[in-house]
Amino acid sequence: MTAFTSTAYSRDLGDELRRLRETCTGLNGRNLAKKLGWDPSKVSNIEHGRARASEIDLVQLFTVGLQVMVDGLASPDP
Repeated sequence: MTAFTSTAYSRDLGDELRRLRETCTGLNGRNLAKKLGWDPSKVSNIEHGRARASEIDLVQLFTVGLQVMVDGLASPDP
């Protein structure tokens, strides 16, 4: 990722991505990063609006998020 000046848009997007991660997957940032093969700082920087998420980043985030949700539905807690 290159140097990036935080904007209201990137902070709003990051806030929404964090909300979705927490409410839909239950994963913390470190566990999400591990599933994505990313450094945890990348997740943090995107969620705090300090880095711009590429289209590929967003596809990867949503793919992993959906997989975690589906896995949770397939194996409900006893």
